[in-house]
Amino acid sequence: MQKNSSQNQSTTLFIQSLHQDVTKNLLFKQFKKFGTIESLKHFPKNRTALVEFQTPEEAQNAKQSLNYIKLLGKEINIINYQTKDELEQKKDYNLLIQNVPLDLETITLHNFMTKYGEISSLLLKKDQLNQNLGDGFIQFETKEACDKILKEHEQNGKISLPNSNISFNIQKNNQIKQKNTKIMIYGLFEHEIAADQKESKTQSINAIFEEIKKDLQVDFNFYTEYNEKKKNFWAKVDFTYDDDQQKEEICKIIIEQVQKNFHYSGDQSKGPKIVS
Repeated sequence: MQKNSSQNQSTTLFIQSLHQDVTKNLLFKQFKKFGTIESLKHFPKNRTALVEFQTPEEAQNAKQSLNYIKLLGKEINIINYQTKDELEQKKDYNLLIQNVPLDLETITLHNFMTKYGEISSLLLKKDQLNQNLGDGFIQFETKEACDKILKEHEQNGKISLPNSNISFNIQKNNQIKQKNTKIMIYGLFEHEIAADQKESKTQSINAIFEEIKKDLQVDFNFYTEYNEKKKNFWAKVDFTYDDDQQKEEICKIIIEQVQKNFHYSGDQSKGPKIVS
């Protein structure tokens, strides 16, 4: 593995596909074996977490040792946390994997794929029994790696693992058109906000939506504005998604976080008007 790649400089890991019963304490016990943990954020509602280590070496050792292990019987997936700019830069390096055999282990596929180049992330979709659903995604670090595997697929009509009868298909992820949707949120605060509080309230709103954005790890944008007439704030968020199930899950997370952070008078059943 290339030791000077950008992903090996990351100190923060993004953990996906956690079992619903995984706790923050369990995650801490698993990851502290590899070094000093600066921070650990657990997002149980969408079964993800962020773990920040003191050094890149600690983070990468944890990733290499724990990626694809089964935690409480469910395979976890670990990638290096990426900023919006990094996600945008690498979006053309995302490939869709199709016709994945039910019994193909993720670690076996990962080890095979390294022959084409360094891997940023690899995710196979699983059912509740931890079996493959038939497709997944891989992101390489370079365009050269993507071109290499796509060229082989074009020549052979498939990608085959050596010394086995296992094969699968692969194509550019942007050939599957992503959809976009938006959510409007009106009246973020229960009471009127004075004009001299606009700046501080804007900062707190932005901080909340930045946390939601970090949690989701999708192409997510938000815009907030102060309504001078109503002396309150409204917000618009938009994001891309692949299918209706993903859209439903993302909308649910956004709505739950808005209700949690902007509820009225301590009652989470009352709060801003949300239109999706």
